[in-house]
Amino acid sequence: VSDPSATAVFRNAELDRQLSGEGLRALAEHMVAEGSAQRAESGGNTSRLLVLWRSPVAWADLVLSWAEQNGLIGSVETVQSLIDGEAVQGQEFQGAPRELILVAL
Repeated sequence: VSDPSATAVFRNAELDRQLSGEGLRALAEHMVAEGSAQRAESGGNTSRLLVLWRSPVAWADLVLSWAEQNGLIGSVETVQSLIDGEAVQGQEFQGAPRELILVAL
């Protein structure tokens, strides 16, 4: 989010207050420092932030558990198949952003 006023999460119309751009950057840096977010690079651009509601290790454990339960240890899976493949239907990581799966792996 480059413009905090464009997102309701950072704006309270009732109080006519909003988070400033500087405040948003400080929040992002704090979240990165605490490990609850990571910079998500896209074509060399690091202005995107990946908010982690689970740690990368917790996501990795979910993927590993799924692979073990399905006898896939030692086999090759694509990142895309971990996101939206038939075998991951109903898994907590189904539909996760690509960056999140990459962080988990």
